[in-house]
Amino acid sequence: MHNLNFTDLPWLPLELIDSFPRKPCIYFAVDNSKTVQYVGRSVDAHKRWKDHHKYNELSKLKRIKIYFLVLEAESFLPTVESFFIRSLNPPLNVVGKERGGCIPQQQTSDRERISRKLADKLKSAKGWITYRELVNRSFSIVRDRKVARGMLENSVRLGKLERKVVNNANGTISELYKLKST
Repeated sequence: MHNLNFTDLPWLPLELIDSFPRKPCIYFAVDNSKTVQYVGRSVDAHKRWKDHHKYNELSKLKRIKIYFLVLEAESFLPTVESFFIRSLNPPLNVVGKERGGCIPQQQTSDRERISRKLADKLKSAKGWITYRELVNRSFSIVRDRKVARGMLENSVRLGKLERKVVNNANGTISELYKLKST
């Protein structure tokens, strides 16, 4: 998910706090060289940024854009935020030190719940499935295709999913996936 295309997301300049969305979202503070400087979460970005602890630090960088990934379910905010912090490694976030010195218990339980749901969906597949089917099954859990793809790529990297490439009879190549047996 390092290649998240921010141009697909809505954004506003840091200076326009009064126009920030009043919805649950993950927000990305991106500088003019397209480097993600900070990732955060909020159930109301407008309210959160009124006195955000990183505002002064970010405003010194000049021309910061805040991109918004709106989520339907507030309960996924901690998990999705953690995923992006760990994937993008923004310089103004401290991994493992989120929210006052430790990763919150809620974040851990959300991540475990999502992983269990995804594992159940994959077990029901009974064997190898295509990448498209895998994304569709994940999408039904997190409701955002980019996040679903990122979670899957992370699962492959962590060795939780097996991936194989096959040559089809018609000359095309397919990627197939299955849950690794434990």
